[in-house]
Amino acid sequence: MKRFGMLVSLAVCFATALDGAARAQEGRLHYTGQGAISCEVFGAARRVSPAIEDRLLDWAEGYASGINAARPKGYFDLKTKEPDEMKLYLRRYCETHPKALYSVAVWEYVHSLPLTELPPDESFPKR
Repeated sequence: MKRFGMLVSLAVCFATALDGAARAQEGRLHYTGQGAISCEVFGAARRVSPAIEDRLLDWAEGYASGINAARPKGYFDLKTKEPDEMKLYLRRYCETHPKALYSVAVWEYVHSLPLTELPPDESFPKR
């Protein structure tokens, strides 16, 4: 039975890698890494192993922080939600948008949060 579980895990990893490579160049932006997988693959992977979902959540939190760092005049308040709320949002988004990239789910999550604009004389990040 353990062998079967290992084979399923390997199959999901292989499908994830292929899916990411094939879909990473959709649209105007090019994604690499864990966020380049489809929501459909994310759903299959998280059902096989909760650890996969946790690893993707780690990536998502970093990507969300990067989105904020790229905003010179404001930020989305990432602290208004707990990690479990982010996880639930990403699950629901991916369930309703299986062909979307996981990174798009994260983008939509971040843009659903309150936006704080900085005064004109301030910029973020401070240099």
